[in-house]
Amino acid sequence: KILNVREATHKQILENAEINNLIKILGLQYKKKYETRDDMKTLRYGKMMIMTDQDQDGSHIKGLLINFIHHNWPSLLKMNFIEEFITPIVKATKGNQVLSFFSLPEFEEWKKETENFHTYKIKYYKGLGTSSAKEAKEYFENMARHRIRFRYDGDQDDQNIIMAFSKKCVDQRKDWLTNHMDETKRRKELGLGERFLYQKDTRAVSYSDFINVELVLFSNYDNVRSIPSMIDGFKPGQRKVIFTCFKRNDKREVKVAQLAGSVAEHSAYHHGEMSLMATIINLAQNFVGSNNINLLMPNGQFGTRLAGGKDSASP
Repeated sequence: KILNVREATHKQILENAEINNLIKILGLQYKKKYETRDDMKTLRYGKMMIMTDQDQDGSHIKGLLINFIHHNWPSLLKMNFIEEFITPIVKATKGNQVLSFFSLPEFEEWKKETENFHTYKIKYYKGLGTSSAKEAKEYFENMARHRIRFRYDGDQDDQNIIMAFSKKCVDQRKDWLTNHMDETKRRKELGLGERFLYQKDTRAVSYSDFINVELVLFSNYDNVRSIPSMIDGFKPGQRKVIFTCFKRNDKREVKVAQLAGSVAEHSAYHHGEMSLMATIINLAQNFVGSNNINLLMPNGQFGTRLAGGKDSASP
């Protein structure tokens, strides 16, 4: 992921490869103001289009890029320099009918309204690499649906970007997340789905809408996957591993990589295999300072207290 430049040191920024590449490619100059059409002509490109995975981490990368431009060249936001290209995160197929969904809340809403949704073949698109070459051509043929412009709506947009990325705005972010959770709960009670950003006819979104409707999903999800549940003490990744172990009901020992493949297959695990194998290794560690009770058996080298578990054998 690109660096959050807002409170980064000069050294950190200079050493960040993504930022250096971006500046070279776009022809951006620090301290220069881009306020007129003539200023814009000094850039190598007239627009920057962001194309990331359509999941929450993709939203975070979009936010970090917007933050980078806003922090150094806020006038570029007013010049409509940034746009994005969205791709489906879920596709539902039945015969010749293909339905594309650009956010999980939109997909959940469709499921609620469609009684026979289980008769559709559902495919989750973890990232851009999941789409075939044929699908990529289809996306670019229909630019109107996939190209979304970012619209600058004044001071409110500036404040929202700073709130989301500044280290000084911790309390504001707490309120922002709490309000989002309250709003989601209230909508659920009223039988309404979650808000989502990309309707069928959406062609432009404001920066505030992006922060408050899309980026907030990443911030919330980041907490969900990082903080253990009060009910069972598990994070979602760990829960999926244990669920799969119960389902497999193994009587003999199994390789870490084998179990990881099984977890991905049985529990809708959408992230990388490496982080899954690290989760399995952590659940088996039994040295002082790792687990009170290790739930998997460490049959092999699962790391030592000396290196905090980092010296485990390669799975």
